[in-house]
Amino acid sequence: DTGDGSSSDDATMPLLGGAVQRPLRGSDRAHMGVEGGFLFGWMGNVEAVVVGSGGIAVAADNDVFLSEVFAGLYADTMLGDKLRVYGGAGGLLDWAIVDVTFNDSVFGYVSASGSGFGLGLYTRAGFDILLQSGMRLGFCWRWFDTDLDLGGDVGDLELDGMQYMLTFTKSM
Repeated sequence: DTGDGSSSDDATMPLLGGAVQRPLRGSDRAHMGVEGGFLFGWMGNVEAVVVGSGGIAVAADNDVFLSEVFAGLYADTMLGDKLRVYGGAGGLLDWAIVDVTFNDSVFGYVSASGSGFGLGLYTRAGFDILLQSGMRLGFCWRWFDTDLDLGGDVGDLELDGMQYMLTFTKSM
């Protein structure tokens, strides 16, 4: 029995991205505005194994490419002279390519692939600290939820969870 490979609570994928925030209202210490950005990541040759009956077998081998654009509203405020806290929320559009090879008990190794789009939501909160010349270093928590229709043999990919990001910011 290879178990249920359709769900994982501990999957990780490194991401790289960028974002911009444009204040529309505010004072010297607090702002409200719009934000937008992108993320992309790739996770290749991820293998799931099955252990039992005195042996080990590769149950699945996955490759995933994910890209995202997002846009929403944000608010921030300064706490003191150097610490900025912020929060934002909005919508996102994800696009993914998934290739999977798995060991089927009847057909042996089977390959499937698919690609597709999905709409979702995100919220985020973070802080950053002013270092020098407008440069800031910080940390961000981001929750997201999206469902992608990959079509073909792969079907749907449901993504949701918490992301943790180190941030580097340069004020313009």
